[in-house]
Amino acid sequence: MKKTTFYLLLIATILTVAIIGCGKDDLDGNLSTISAENVDVGDYHIATVKATINDDFEVASNKFQNNGFTLKLKKVPEEYLFFANSGLWEDIPLDIISDKNGKLTFLSILGYNNSGDYEIGFSLEDSNNGIVAFYVYADRKFSIQGKGRYNTYTCSFKKGWNIVYWGGGGERVTTNKPSNSNFKWYCSSLGWS
Repeated sequence: MKKTTFYLLLIATILTVAIIGCGKDDLDGNLSTISAENVDVGDYHIATVKATINDDFEVASNKFQNNGFTLKLKKVPEEYLFFANSGLWEDIPLDIISDKNGKLTFLSILGYNNSGDYEIGFSLEDSNNGIVAFYVYADRKFSIQGKGRYNTYTCSFKKGWNIVYWGGGGERVTTNKPSNSNFKWYCSSLGWS
């Protein structure tokens, strides 16, 4: 059920992304800081941007100003992490995970208006190549290398914040930034990043 929900949310994110191009990425810098510039939010009235885990734990928050935002991500507590082959990634067999005790979680980036009401989320995508980038927190260094039920994984996580790239044809999931990619922030009804 969780796996199906993840894939449905992921597909919905890709299909429902508003064609409102947002700022260029800063994926080669410090991964504990997210910066977005020149974000076009259309008719949405964004005052604050929050990075959350399960809409329950706030990892960072800052004002949306000058058509952009900067979020300084903090450490994620243990109770918001799940084993690498459970939850959203339950298609991963244990034999392709270097440390079976490795835990992960995904980040959502959401925009709120002045009243504190949710307006729209943000996703980081290379729309020309069909690749979505997700901010993922890992509790330790470990890797996932091999074929799962639905995806092929080439992920090497470091302890802390990482970026995972999904898509590009062939259902690939990797922590290696694809060459010739051009990631931009988009407004999305789901806010997966």
